[in-house]
Amino acid sequence: MPHTLTYTFDRPVTPEQLQPLFEQTTWAKGRSAEDIQHMLDHTTSCLTVWQGDRLVGFARVITDDVYRGLLDDVIVDTDLRGQGIGAAMIAHIIARFGHLEELLLGCLDHMVPFYEKLGFKIEGHPHMAIKNLAHRH
Repeated sequence: MPHTLTYTFDRPVTPEQLQPLFEQTTWAKGRSAEDIQHMLDHTTSCLTVWQGDRLVGFARVITDDVYRGLLDDVIVDTDLRGQGIGAAMIAHIIARFGHLEELLLGCLDHMVPFYEKLGFKIEGHPHMAIKNLAHRH
């Protein structure tokens, strides 16, 4: 019998627990344990989803806690996708950060309908970024 899922902002997560989820993505595959630890140490808040002692979901929010929040690295274990876990994760995040003026996220094109169902809208203004700053000379 599968364990009940536990959604929490308070349970610590290690790079070794998180790496298998990152390896299931196109954008976070190959992240080192050292870089993941650094990211965890400098992220405002992490939502983790546990099935017993197994990490099955993760999302993080970087915020000033007044105006803006960036929702990033939303991942549900591939074995459990399509069961409402991602939507429940977003509901927990909105409940926790609903006081912000704006919660932003970037996602792959195929994920747009999922986030639209949860209240996110594509903005009319451009999204701009400088990528790979550490590798620029």
